[in-house]
Amino acid sequence: MSTLTIFSCDDEAPKVYGLNDAAQYGKITVTLEGTRPDGEDFTEKKVYRFLPEENVGYSSVQFDGNEYFYVQRQHGAVTNSHNDNYAAFNFEGDGDTPVSGFFYLYTSVIDDDDNVVFYLDENFSLDMEDVDSFSYDEETGKLKLKFTTELDGESNNTGNDLTITVDASVTVFEQLNGGGGE
Repeated sequence: MSTLTIFSCDDEAPKVYGLNDAAQYGKITVTLEGTRPDGEDFTEKKVYRFLPEENVGYSSVQFDGNEYFYVQRQHGAVTNSHNDNYAAFNFEGDGDTPVSGFFYLYTSVIDDDDNVVFYLDENFSLDMEDVDSFSYDEETGKLKLKFTTELDGESNNTGNDLTITVDASVTVFEQLNGGGGE
C-alpha cells in the first residue's frame, strides 16, 4: 500500500511542520513580464516564501544611523544545501526612505503549454525612483517594499525587454554581532 501526501504552504493552508516554520517570516512575490529567448511573450508570477534554514542572517537589519537590510527567500524546498531558485535584495534605508539597493533573482521559468524552460540570473542596482512603497516597523521587524523595474534585452538573460515587479512583505531581525547573509 502506498500513500501520497501533498502539502501546501499558501497563506491560508493549515500548519505543516517544517514548511510553515520556514515560511513564517514573510515572502517576496515576483512577477515577470516579457519575451522569452525564443520570441514568445510570457508572464510568470512566483512566490518566494522560504527562509534558508542555515542562516537567519538572510532576513536581517543592522543599524549605524541608517538601516542596512538583507533579505533572501527561496522558492522551493528548504535544505542545508545550496538552493538556486531565490529572490533577494539588500539596501540601505534612512528612516522611511530607501537610499540605495540591489536586487538578485535566480530562477527557472517553465511554460507547461509549450514544454519549454529558460533560466533567469539577474542582479541589478535598484533605482530608488522605481520604489512604489517602503515601510519598516522597528518594533515588529516588519519590512514592506514594492518596486517595478524594466530591463532592456542587453541587461537580462532573455535577450528581450523584461519587466520585474517585486512585492515583499517580510520580517527582519536585528543583527547584533555582524555577519549576515551577504
